[in-house]
Amino acid sequence: MLNYNKGDILSLKAEDLEQEFKNPQSASADHSQRFSRPSRVSLLLTHRLPDEYRATLPDDDPEELLHRYVVLEYPDTASTMAAKALLKNDLGVLFVQESTFSEFSVAPSDPLYPVATTAPNYQWGINNPLNLQAAWNTVRGTAYIAHLDNGIQSGRVAGIPVHEDLAQSWRSQFTFNVAGGADVDEHPDLTGGGAGHGTHTAGTIAAATTRSGVASGYPNPSPTGGAGVCWYCTLMVAKISRIGAGLDSTIDLPNAINWAVKSGAQAINLSLGGGDPNCALNPNHPFCLALIHASTREVIVVAAAGNSDKRVGGSGFGLGTTLDFPAISPYTIAVGATQAHSGTRGNLWTEEVPKQEFQGSSTGPGMETHGILAPGRDVLSSMY
Repeated sequence: MLNYNKGDILSLKAEDLEQEFKNPQSASADHSQRFSRPSRVSLLLTHRLPDEYRATLPDDDPEELLHRYVVLEYPDTASTMAAKALLKNDLGVLFVQESTFSEFSVAPSDPLYPVATTAPNYQWGINNPLNLQAAWNTVRGTAYIAHLDNGIQSGRVAGIPVHEDLAQSWRSQFTFNVAGGADVDEHPDLTGGGAGHGTHTAGTIAAATTRSGVASGYPNPSPTGGAGVCWYCTLMVAKISRIGAGLDSTIDLPNAINWAVKSGAQAINLSLGGGDPNCALNPNHPFCLALIHASTREVIVVAAAGNSDKRVGGSGFGLGTTLDFPAISPYTIAVGATQAHSGTRGNLWTEEVPKQEFQGSSTGPGMETHGILAPGRDVLSSMY
């Protein structure tokens, strides 16, 4: 695209230049040489203002400037760039730039992404409140994320393959089981009530996501399930629960965090929490040391604020006004939970009649300094 100066010594008008180059072979030798012999010349604006009206416009009027643009076409990229270099030094040219392409807004075509009638039937949190589609227009993610949880549906149970939404993002060479071995399957028949948590949270992070309007094939899978937040992230899976023994945060989590840091993770996801060891008083607690180690290596640790909105008694991990550990630690990003509908605390997840392990989002000191919010109730994701 080229915009000529109104005071050009050749008194060129965009319309005249277009007419002259309708047949490039008949264009004047001077103009052919000056504009590097374009194969076609056209006007940028199709709808034109009358000349008498344009004569009343100031030289720097945006509409007048747009009318002075012509589009020069060349047979190949090399010719285009050579012409651009020449025209940039032409005193009669106000601006010259090669044409570039824009893209339509990025939107997944996964079946659970489009808006449905009620929140539990679609991924309501992706655009409200997260506004992820706008973010996906810029970047769709390529990080290495360590997922420390119950494991995932990894294909180790007879007759059950790797989850189709995780097969692309999970790399089997990045696996760690605190109990030993390489089996990071959740084994729902053995794990108990917590089974499925790891597969579900892993899908939220990096489920296979299909870009609409683009042919299927790696890295654009066929549409299935829901969309992951990070389309092209690699999942590094650490199974931190022991079959029949549950979770030992004092030993297993520091061990798994160290594995993640040493293995090159850029972020660590901890959708879990427990009692605070008080790192200020106990700086040598292994969990505290593991978090500091991750921070010094510039590994981001993201931790759940907790599900203790109205908990009284129970495990003692919170009374709704205290974050779980490690979310309370300044070495993490604490994530509170929102819900699709508005309740007594707005869209913060609240349970008016709390149930066991279903009390709503914890809040408390720390959220104002290192906390964020994300969907946490009625979230659709991968299921074991």
